[in-house]
Amino acid sequence: MIIHGIFLVALVTLITANGDARPGNVPLFRSLFFRLANKRLTTLPLKQVSNSSVESCSEKCVREIEFECRSFEFENLMKKCSLHSKAHGDDAVLLIDATGTDHYRTAYDKLFNRLPNHQLVRVHNRIILDISVEECSRRCIFEMNFRCRGFDYDVNEYTCQLTEQTPQTSSGVRIALKIDYYEKKPVGFLSQFINYGHGMLRALGASVYRETLVGISLDNCARKCLQATSFHCRSMDYTFSESGLKCSLSEFIAGNVYGIVRTIWGQSTTVAHYERIGEDLRYFYAVPYTVVLGNNHRTYSRVTPDRCARMCLQEKTFICRSFDYQIQEGTCLLSTKTGSDVGGVYNQGFAQIHHFEMKPFLDCGGNLTSSSGLFASPNWPRNYIPHEYCQWRITVPKYKVVHFEFVHFDLGLQIASPCSIHNDRLVISETPPNQDPETSCVLPNSNYFTSKTNTVNITFISNSIGDASGFRVFYNADWPCNAVLQESGGEFASPLWPENYPPAKRCNWHLLAPDGHVVNLKFTSFHLDTHTINQCSESFDHVIVYDGHSNSAPRIGIYCGTQTAFTIHSTGRHLLITFMSEPQGSRQGFHASFTFEAKEDQSSDDKHTTYKTTVLIDHVDFPTVKDGGPDDKHPVNENVTAKPEVGTQGKGGKAAGRKYHKIEPALSIDGHSPWPWILAIAVVTVLIVIIIVVVLFYLSRRQDRMRAASMAACGFTREESSVVQSTESASEHVYEILPESPSASFSNPTYWQNEGATSNSEMVVVEKTKLLPDEDSTDNK
Repeated sequence: MIIHGIFLVALVTLITANGDARPGNVPLFRSLFFRLANKRLTTLPLKQVSNSSVESCSEKCVREIEFECRSFEFENLMKKCSLHSKAHGDDAVLLIDATGTDHYRTAYDKLFNRLPNHQLVRVHNRIILDISVEECSRRCIFEMNFRCRGFDYDVNEYTCQLTEQTPQTSSGVRIALKIDYYEKKPVGFLSQFINYGHGMLRALGASVYRETLVGISLDNCARKCLQATSFHCRSMDYTFSESGLKCSLSEFIAGNVYGIVRTIWGQSTTVAHYERIGEDLRYFYAVPYTVVLGNNHRTYSRVTPDRCARMCLQEKTFICRSFDYQIQEGTCLLSTKTGSDVGGVYNQGFAQIHHFEMKPFLDCGGNLTSSSGLFASPNWPRNYIPHEYCQWRITVPKYKVVHFEFVHFDLGLQIASPCSIHNDRLVISETPPNQDPETSCVLPNSNYFTSKTNTVNITFISNSIGDASGFRVFYNADWPCNAVLQESGGEFASPLWPENYPPAKRCNWHLLAPDGHVVNLKFTSFHLDTHTINQCSESFDHVIVYDGHSNSAPRIGIYCGTQTAFTIHSTGRHLLITFMSEPQGSRQGFHASFTFEAKEDQSSDDKHTTYKTTVLIDHVDFPTVKDGGPDDKHPVNENVTAKPEVGTQGKGGKAAGRKYHKIEPALSIDGHSPWPWILAIAVVTVLIVIIIVVVLFYLSRRQDRMRAASMAACGFTREESSVVQSTESASEHVYEILPESPSASFSNPTYWQNEGATSNSEMVVVEKTKLLPDEDSTDNK
């Protein structure tokens, strides 16, 4: 019993350490079994347990010590567990149909990484004849006489060869036809790499390695790759030899260099190639040098394995369960089948094509706190089981909301409303600020859902009858688009900020302060497209701020381009901000914060010196305003001149205290528009300037005639008089353009580049064009 308890602790440690388990309510023991729905064995069980669950039944089978439990069955309606010492495939043991009963066989082989046509050692600790790979995996896990870390399996002879060695302790793996090496999934740094066996990256005219280290262990080599900062390390080649150990780190994978090469160094030297597991590839088991033949449903070219994994996860037209990846051309082949669906994968020898199978999603609920991720119904991509009750709690950063994308959603036949207790259902609940909790059920064929808060609870419930494929959901945090913000001290931003906002996006934010308060809005970052006409246009990317709760309220301003931080104040409790991006191009966008402050006596503004920027509104009116909510019958300061505050100082140059911004009425004369008076004044001014010019011209001509008469009286002719005037003018012009020093004309470095040119002006234009940065061409439309 003590030894068996030690084994169980080691087994649970192995499951949680290999990356299959994720945060949340993870069924550790159920992950050791493979479900066959509506099936049962023809043999009688050796033990039965009532009022059980699938996880409890799995644990009982693993912990059973009276006999070797190799499979079990679970009756969903009666919740009855039946343990068997037999398994499908044994002599005279068959699987037959049994509606409402599911058969579970062990899947211990998933605790090992398979490497076809490779052998670890020639001398083993224990050899067992004529057993299956699954049984060999079980024997290795249950081995008590030594610490079994893997096994070599002879495919032709069905021979299981257990060993306590690892690639690190046995100088790597070697090529051996018809023998597959199964390595117990490593822990630590090596758990984040795939072992592709003997070989190294192909050299393409230059070294493919960025760093080479000598004399370090395999685990430390993996650590160096993961912690590299000067480059993004994606793979490593590790050399075992009598002269020493060598770790070669690279930013390339085999797909970048047309595969790996296998050089025969001799018995004393081997090289093993390891590739880092990407963010999406961690959801898959890797089976190198194998394929699922004839079951490919979609093909992509020139992609990486991690990108191929992402495409499989995001596939919407069918349930992608696996993919094959061809190294030479970077070809990705998606499939609905796995090896267990087609009787096993096909061994490709050393053809560089690898098979990847999606791991079952094990977690039934959990706390998800990352800004993006995915979750799925238990056992995805296979059908979920009856009697599931799973709760996920998704929490993203404050002021953001959660966007959900349902890549697949099928909860079987729905009776009455989606929230009916007779249905399998997915329930979404959250509590918006200052509101009652909101609960809704996801409708069939749903695609998207956006929360109102940064914390969302997702509950999945399945009944005792039937099953379905379930769901897979991607989620990500983003700034709310189209929201009413009522909590002071909040923030909002353009979609995806600080990343570039998407094209063709429209958003509205209604800032609603309590009664008797105003809104102080500050744009802390602002980077939109710059408009070529030097003024903002509603035809391009822009932000508009309204002093009210709708776009019929007075417009405070329209903003575009790049601006430093600036502040805007409302006159009432409402402020509306709208954002629009055009279909082409995008920029970083903007970020803003806001507070609500109680109104102060407007006379207090006279105590401060305020610098403001004025945006003129067309019509002039300044009615008496009573502050109130959206139902007020009186307009809120409509048609006024808004002056967004730039800076405020108090007496003695000190910063002023808190204050709301005062909006003053535009210029008016007896209640009429000032524009006719302005136009009249402008016409009179132009006429006065014309009269002055004519008078000055007449006086100048009169002076010339008097001077000519004086010259004639002194004996000069008209021609001589002209020469004297021309010479005087020329000498004055030459004096003005002469530089004070020889180098003064070449203060612009562009001129130095063209000093010997015959036409400096033309060459300067050319050089200036070359010196313009590329991004300038996209700043203007």
